[in-house]
Amino acid sequence: MYQEFSKGIFAHAYSAIAYDELADYGYDTFSAYAGINKTGQTSNSKASTTFKVYLDYKLAYTSSLHPKDSDMEKIELDIKGVNNITLIADDMGSNGNDHAVWADAKLSYLSSLKPLIFVSNIELPSSYQLTSANLLALAKAYSVSGEDISSHLTCSYQKQNESTYLVTYFINYDNRITEKTVNLTIKNEARWQNQLNAEEVREPFANYVYYGYWQLRLEVRKAYMLSLSSLLKADLANFNQTKVTVNLQENDIYIYPSDASILKRYISYDEARVYFIYNWRNGDNHGVSYTTKNGFIDTISFELYNGQGGYYYNQNLDNVYATAEAEIGSWFAGLALDMTDATWGVSLVGQKYFDDTGRYSNGTYSPMPTLHYEAYNLNLAKYPLASIANSEVTVLLAEEINPADLVKINSNVKDLITITEITCDTNFQTGGTYQRELDVTLSNGNKLSKTITFYVMTTKSKLTENLITIPANSETKWQNGSLWDGTSEVAQEGFLMKAISNRLAYLEINVTDYRAFSVNFSIDKSIRDNVDWDWQAKATVIFYADDKEVARFTNIGWKTAYQTVFINNLDAVSTLKIEVLGSSGQDRLAFGLPTLYK
Repeated sequence: MYQEFSKGIFAHAYSAIAYDELADYGYDTFSAYAGINKTGQTSNSKASTTFKVYLDYKLAYTSSLHPKDSDMEKIELDIKGVNNITLIADDMGSNGNDHAVWADAKLSYLSSLKPLIFVSNIELPSSYQLTSANLLALAKAYSVSGEDISSHLTCSYQKQNESTYLVTYFINYDNRITEKTVNLTIKNEARWQNQLNAEEVREPFANYVYYGYWQLRLEVRKAYMLSLSSLLKADLANFNQTKVTVNLQENDIYIYPSDASILKRYISYDEARVYFIYNWRNGDNHGVSYTTKNGFIDTISFELYNGQGGYYYNQNLDNVYATAEAEIGSWFAGLALDMTDATWGVSLVGQKYFDDTGRYSNGTYSPMPTLHYEAYNLNLAKYPLASIANSEVTVLLAEEINPADLVKINSNVKDLITITEITCDTNFQTGGTYQRELDVTLSNGNKLSKTITFYVMTTKSKLTENLITIPANSETKWQNGSLWDGTSEVAQEGFLMKAISNRLAYLEINVTDYRAFSVNFSIDKSIRDNVDWDWQAKATVIFYADDKEVARFTNIGWKTAYQTVFINNLDAVSTLKIEVLGSSGQDRLAFGLPTLYK
């Protein structure tokens, strides 16, 4: 006997239907009638379907087997506190006439419902992006009837430590109040101020910069980041490994087979560094496969491809990643509500690029926002706009300290961005070590904050030759050099050190009567002038206090901007040693303005 229902869900097996974030709504009961639709009950029908309901990805209900002439089955489940409901119509190996129906499907409640706030944990690439406008752009709110009420959202944030915050979203709509708190992390902000190492270039960017990531539901976002992390760590030198496999359920992540192609598409379009995913340009289903368990993806695999008919480029992946980061990084600071992800369409004009290519604009994908490219001042896309140069500062007690001197504004935006407010207590009565908070507000509304350790000295003096010991068989000389500041040569008083395999490249300084030492260093101009071989320079500088290593700087190239080192806490140290390592024969370093402090 047939029964008609005015509402329901037709879901041809195999199918999976998910409802997320239910706990925030406050529903009590899920109910439905499950069975085979009249259209699937033909004379030669081989319909055979089982209905399953998962609550928070755990099996809570399994129906009997439903062939073509079976009666519908009433389902009613307690869902108090449940965040996810998944409805699966299982085709039991064959989907002929498996016209599954969830009729009169309902979510019921006893108490008043609340608006829903839809947001997940946030990662920002820089504290410069920590603004209310950016935080609100990453959240959605819906009324109890499903209306988008995101424009009514407000938010606030509270600093927990140097890089983490709690962000609280609040909405009061139709006299119904909802509040939700998520974690926010400033991720690897220092990576743009230091030379990248191999591990840093293999890490995902902060999730804020991935446009596609924010179009996915919460559970798929987890799969996105785990998959991306695994892909970035692929060993392209290993020709025997032709795929990367990620175990989702082992990491308590549950997504559906239909999510696999979307996941691959968003990752490959968001992240230029995974160019080696097999045939990513040729469609969603090329080079991605998965296994299932209990109706969810268990493992997902991505094939790796070199674009020329075989697997794997045998190249220095770290260099490829570093180049990509350098290009992408310059766009980080320019991300705004009307802009796309930094990795695509940079050289093209806004929306037209996405209309022409179909990226993020077809099928169930959300359309790209309009990119006001022509009206955007590209100088504001330089990263960082401003930075607090050091977390440790050595100063003289007698000198007046201007906190603004600790803040550097990018030269490309010095006519566009100014400091509107700066606070830092620099009132020191005696010599010693102090920790003070430096807070900076820029004219575009962004804020910087950093804890600065001040080493306050009473006197300073130039290092003199009588305080140093140079080994006889060495390329170390008490001679002025020329350092590279990133754009030009800078002549400074000091000494030169060159690493040669059969010579000792070190110098010892008597620091018995001193508390601290500072010096600038870079490859010397004499190496940069050797145009045939200068590019081979790749030195390491190590500082020792009484034979204990206290600082190390690696990969110093022929045009690495000079660095400044402050070695503090020398009160109980008698000898400071500086050593230069290198093997190219082009590793001569200039050390400028060596200074001792008491």
